[in-house]
Amino acid sequence: MNEKIYLTREKYEEFKKEIKERKTTIRQKIAEQLRHAKELGDLSENAAYAEAKDEKEKNDRRITELEYILSRCEIIEKPEKNDKVNIGSKVQIQDENGKIFEYQIVDSQESNPLKKLISRCSPLGEILLNKKVGEKVEIKSPNNVSKRYKIISIN
Repeated sequence: MNEKIYLTREKYEEFKKEIKERKTTIRQKIAEQLRHAKELGDLSENAAYAEAKDEKEKNDRRITELEYILSRCEIIEKPEKNDKVNIGSKVQIQDENGKIFEYQIVDSQESNPLKKLISRCSPLGEILLNKKVGEKVEIKSPNNVSKRYKIISIN
């Protein structure tokens, strides 16, 4: 599947920094751990060697994952006109009790509900996409409780 992955500029730079660190600093550290473990002798019963190999495999998998993401990503640019909710939009919604919530719509790679970054693939993200200020949306939770929100601003 060659689906685009949408990243904010900040997340793109963060991933680039992480991949550089993994390819240099972390690989060097793991190589040193492997060298040291080999010096201890019998590799068949060498826990330090097995642990270092596991760390190398985890690091290599993460590098592969990051390379995949970066090769398929598209940087989210701020749209000139914010009349509809898009990936990258910051959206303020108001519930029926008047409580206001603000979220930024992002791709799943950088989704973090604690930081109010919600995935475009989440139930709320999906229902907000392409909506305009003033529109009302309804979300059903897994336990079949409905909540209604009104979009009050898009930045």
